[in-house]
Amino acid sequence: MTIELIWDFRIAIVNGKRVQLDLNESRVLRELLNNAPELSRIGTTARRLFGSSSKKNAIGVYVMRLRRKLGRKAILTVSGKGYRCAA
Repeated sequence: MTIELIWDFRIAIVNGKRVQLDLNESRVLRELLNNAPELSRIGTTARRLFGSSSKKNAIGVYVMRLRRKLGRKAILTVSGKGYRCAA
């Protein structure tokens, strides 16, 4: 699976298919892609994107939205730790 993010237009390209993202979906995907292939820890990602590790649930919501748009297998979960981009 290949995933590319065109930040200026908030478009993800997944296996050649264009997908429109909102701002926070783009921010989460950019964080995952920047850390790939390493794990993006939930608390660290929440702190970087929202300024507080208490926003961990928000990360989960945006990952769920990204999976709906990009495909279920686009983002892998490491239970209780974080997420990893499949790209």
